[in-house]
Amino acid sequence: MKRKFLVSILIGLGFVLSACSDNPASVQRYLADEYGIQAEIIAEPVIDTGNMGKSAYEVRDLNDPSMIFKVYTEGLFFNKITGDNYEDLLQIHHQLKDYPDSDIYQKGIEKGIHSFLSPSLNNENNEKPVISVVLLKDGALGLSEENLTDLYDVYSGIVDAYSDSFVVSGVEIADTDDFSIMNTVDYYDRIDLQQDRVPLGISGKVEYEQFEESFMVSGGEEAVVRHFYQKDQPIIENIEPELAALGFDTERELSYVKLRCQNYLDANGENILDLEAIDLNTCHEYMYALIYKAALTDGVRETEVSNFYKAIELLKSTDLNIAYVEVRFNEKEKHRNGDLRIGVQLNELNTLEDARQLLEDTAAEENKEVGE
Repeated sequence: MKRKFLVSILIGLGFVLSACSDNPASVQRYLADEYGIQAEIIAEPVIDTGNMGKSAYEVRDLNDPSMIFKVYTEGLFFNKITGDNYEDLLQIHHQLKDYPDSDIYQKGIEKGIHSFLSPSLNNENNEKPVISVVLLKDGALGLSEENLTDLYDVYSGIVDAYSDSFVVSGVEIADTDDFSIMNTVDYYDRIDLQQDRVPLGISGKVEYEQFEESFMVSGGEEAVVRHFYQKDQPIIENIEPELAALGFDTERELSYVKLRCQNYLDANGENILDLEAIDLNTCHEYMYALIYKAALTDGVRETEVSNFYKAIELLKSTDLNIAYVEVRFNEKEKHRNGDLRIGVQLNELNTLEDARQLLEDTAAEENKEVGE
């Protein structure tokens, strides 16, 4: 009897919790009732006990995917909807609707720069509505004064044109030639956010020097890597058929990992902030990744030693400043940490005997680990 009573209490409590707590379905009903719109949940709230459970759903209007906004919630256990910022952002959205027809947008197109203005999801503590600027250009991360000047001119033009109506919260620069990206949804769907864009640490009106410094701090290293990769990768690609014939996998790794320039820090180990301080003719230290199909736990064969040494000689023949080579072996089935990897300075491999010794030492160490 007591057990049935306890079960009844738990069931009743479950109904109470479900009735008082919000969920994606209740958010969608709320928006349908309030605004007559169908919405998609992009992100659900994360309960934070430090602010008494105040959080929000991030949603977008299915009929207008560029409209992304928040539905606010509150509560630690009995979570409830407390409001939204739909109408605030909708007002900004209507004000920005004609932006692609503006002179400043057309000025950007003439420089090869497409841009769009995105209403911010967070406009707290600002008297004016908040927007962010996204600048899209093929080769936007290129290290040239002209490139940065063009980006700065467009950004500054946007700030000047809209500062009376909006607070510009920041700017992102994306490396793309896809001019069909017109809103935040397209941007997140089509841009590799880890590789193709740089968020600058600026907002509002800034001088060119501050714009340049922010670019160098946020994206300078990636820009340097891209510069040298685009310049020197064709040299590596010319020898890849020969590497493949020697038993090296040239397709398995992403290309930007194969040849990476480490030339970004100055003599004091500090980030380089001045374009003139970077030698864009020579990468002073490359790292290259070789993926060898040999399995060392099966023993080191003479042909594997010979092919490995030939691969090292091919890398040296490029005359690129490859200082460090990471070699990976296909040992996934036997090596508990996945592929077996070793690193070596290229100038330490000068003879066939050097190559043999390295492989034999690596095989001995690997077989020792496998046997333990």
